[in-house]
Amino acid sequence: MDIAAQTQPAAGETAIVRDKTDVISYDDQGCIVPGKTLTCDEEQLTLPDCQMISRLGRGGMGAVFLAKQKRLDRLVAVKMLNKAVAANPEFVEKLLREAVTLAALNHPNVVGCHDIMTTDQGVFLIMEYIPGQLTVRDLVLRLGNLPEPVVARIMLDVVKGLSYIHAKGFTHRDLKPDNLMLFWDKTQPPRTFAEIFADTQTRVTICDFGISQHKTVLANAAEGTSPAAADQNNGNGNSNSVLGSPTYMAPEQVYAWENVDFRADIYSLASTAYFLLTQSPPFLEKDRAKLIECKIQHDIPDPRLVGAKISGAFAQILLKMGRAEPDERYSNYHDLMLDLEKVLSAFDVEYLRVNSVEKRKLNLWRSVSIGLGLLICLAGLYPAEKHIRSRYFEAKQISLASSLYFWNGNRSDWSCQQRDAESDTAVLTGMMSHKPLELRQALINGQSLHIKIRLPSTGKVSCYLYDLSGERCRLTWKRNATWRSLYRAVSDRQNIPIGFLPERKAMEWLACDFSLEYNRLVLYLDGKIAGVAHLNPPIQSCNFAVEVDNSALVQIKDVFISDL
Repeated sequence: MDIAAQTQPAAGETAIVRDKTDVISYDDQGCIVPGKTLTCDEEQLTLPDCQMISRLGRGGMGAVFLAKQKRLDRLVAVKMLNKAVAANPEFVEKLLREAVTLAALNHPNVVGCHDIMTTDQGVFLIMEYIPGQLTVRDLVLRLGNLPEPVVARIMLDVVKGLSYIHAKGFTHRDLKPDNLMLFWDKTQPPRTFAEIFADTQTRVTICDFGISQHKTVLANAAEGTSPAAADQNNGNGNSNSVLGSPTYMAPEQVYAWENVDFRADIYSLASTAYFLLTQSPPFLEKDRAKLIECKIQHDIPDPRLVGAKISGAFAQILLKMGRAEPDERYSNYHDLMLDLEKVLSAFDVEYLRVNSVEKRKLNLWRSVSIGLGLLICLAGLYPAEKHIRSRYFEAKQISLASSLYFWNGNRSDWSCQQRDAESDTAVLTGMMSHKPLELRQALINGQSLHIKIRLPSTGKVSCYLYDLSGERCRLTWKRNATWRSLYRAVSDRQNIPIGFLPERKAMEWLACDFSLEYNRLVLYLDGKIAGVAHLNPPIQSCNFAVEVDNSALVQIKDVFISDL
């Protein structure tokens, strides 16, 4: 059986996440083993001096396993090509080139390669194991928009690695959030921004050198070899392909292949930083040709335009890195590294100063020698500390309207806009939806759901809660032909009286809160109690949905579930 080939659903099928019983394995120290338990077929995989432990992941080209090298007593990551890919000499060449590239590199910010093996079971790349299995994209999904000092530190680590591989003659050509892994040797992922780099061992590691290129190959291309031919001659695919991730790669990787050098990696790093700060790539064109055209014609925009809270100095670094014209970017890594260190040093001094004040604040209670003047000083510095922590080091709750990933149902009738004309937050827009949009996350007793709704057209929108017994509560907002707003709330088929609400303009938002308080539901509109319904039986767990009809255009934002 082809073990690693089972990575994609068959044509016409939908990938479904299924709940199933699995075995959780522990190592000799009592820690949970990363990854999934090996299947019976995977347990049959044999590599010299390697013991397969678990499966870390699967992708389009194969699978990655966690293994232990017995002789050296160390954990390694084993990348295995599936049989279909292994039968293609171009993909095998890609893996071989990645192995050769990594074998020539030895740097803490670059993933290492130990060996490559070919057996009758497949082709295997033995690589350094990065504990934690956390990419920088995972940090955004867990914590939301990353603050300036965290992004600057990530970039500094990456630039150190890029500077090293550039000195060795290589260009990565595929930098993106998924190819930057956090070396996180802990049992639990970071819960706050401050935890990410609290451990001195934590660092960012550059991975996936499958389409990297040596400067000699780039030089040959500059002497007349066509881009496609150069890539094809080096195992990079057919003559009609352009390698790289269009969302993050530099424009010259498409239109001026002979100009591709380390500055392309600088551009890709700027695109990645933009995503870390905003949860969105710099350009949102879905059509690939239009996306590339947009990149050629425009520089990467200032992330502050979409609400990123960064300093002017940091913004200037990103703007210089993201120029469409390579000659206008940084001309070397040294200058970029110095600028990033300058940005970081300001935050380091500011944050350390706050910590020293905290220590003096504690010592105040231990010693009577500290006078009233220090108390006044501390009182003045405490708000500064609170501001710094809240802005840069505390995780922000992510709005469930920031992506359609958080929703099920008829998502095709909805679109996500990362910036609304009158708001800095993400907005979901739906129109004439025949089926409801359903929130994936359940709402349980003792929690409250907050949502803001806008109805800038005539029509009707309904928000409702439902559990296994059926619909439990529904709030309906309707605009008639005269643009008058009508509201109705129902719980367990009983009307909930709603008090007076002022008339709402077309572009005004309605703030709604559904609070489950044991055996009753409290409905808040615009921050005020609008109605109370007694629930019989009480709701233990329910789901939330939005329904649009009568050709209405509806927008929702700021969707949060929180404990009461």
